[in-house]
Amino acid sequence: MPHVTCIFDDFDVHNLSRSLEICNVGPSEELMNLEQQQTHVRTLLAQAHELNQRVQQSKHQQIRVARWIQALQHQPIANATWMKNVLEYVTLLIQMLIEGRVEDPFTHMPPQGTLPVLPRHKVSALVARFAKKVPARRKPSDSRSKAANECAQSIVHEPPQRITRHQQCQTTEQDDQWEWQRVWKGAFERLRREQSALQAQNDALRVEVKELRAVIVGHEKVAEKTQEEREHVNQQNRAEVETLKAIHALEIEELRKKHRQEVSWMIQALVRENDEAFQRRHRTNEVDELLLTLSTTNKTTSNRKTNSVTVQSKHDQEHMNDAFLRYVDQFYEDTRAYTRHRP
Repeated sequence: MPHVTCIFDDFDVHNLSRSLEICNVGPSEELMNLEQQQTHVRTLLAQAHELNQRVQQSKHQQIRVARWIQALQHQPIANATWMKNVLEYVTLLIQMLIEGRVEDPFTHMPPQGTLPVLPRHKVSALVARFAKKVPARRKPSDSRSKAANECAQSIVHEPPQRITRHQQCQTTEQDDQWEWQRVWKGAFERLRREQSALQAQNDALRVEVKELRAVIVGHEKVAEKTQEEREHVNQQNRAEVETLKAIHALEIEELRKKHRQEVSWMIQALVRENDEAFQRRHRTNEVDELLLTLSTTNKTTSNRKTNSVTVQSKHDQEHMNDAFLRYVDQFYEDTRAYTRHRP
């Protein structure tokens, strides 16, 4: 691949050789100057970012490598072990970018939090591949390149031995034990105190939950009792309303009967009064007729007097008839209001 050769020629071999030298340091050996190594790590991360932009690869893989670079920038490097772990990741990533073939674990997104320890066989393979490629790729021309070449040759002079699976597990276990020994001793006590505080808080919350549940049950019972009482009161009110409606209907019917009876009594009284008046008028007419007959039979009375009496009697008769007709009309008008709604 032509682009790989170009990138490797422009890359600073001294930084990569220095990283490989640091990676070969055993877990029990301390780094001399952590501040200087932190600057070296930042330089390598910047170079890895530049290589990621120049290497021809897919967009998704480029994004994953960029995320790995960001994760490595945020890794803790306060002690030698953490520094060594970050240097191993950065060196392996740069070597893969130089070769143009990105492999596991950089083919996936980085995990959250602290990165796990890189397996020993990957570090050994990294040292072996770089030791083979440095002499063939570049000829040292200055003191800086000579130092890098000497570092690479020192790595070649000590070829990595074949590590079995048991040795890998044993080495990883030793690294883990060494790492745990450097953890602050008070961390466990602090974690125990936090756990005790959380346990006490959980117990208090459980008690509070029980009390709240008891209160809720009590409120539910009170609500059910109140609902039952409300339904009972509603039933009583509905029964009272029905009773009042029935009583009201009976009272109305009784009042209607009384009213009809009073109207019938008034009509009967008026009819009786009318009959009595008619009878009186009839008797008066009979008396008048009798008097008229007697007056006509009187021969000693003059004709003029007789004629005047006759005219007067006729006039009285007509007046009485008109009065009777007016009385009948007035009686009809008075009784029509009582007989209008009669069933």
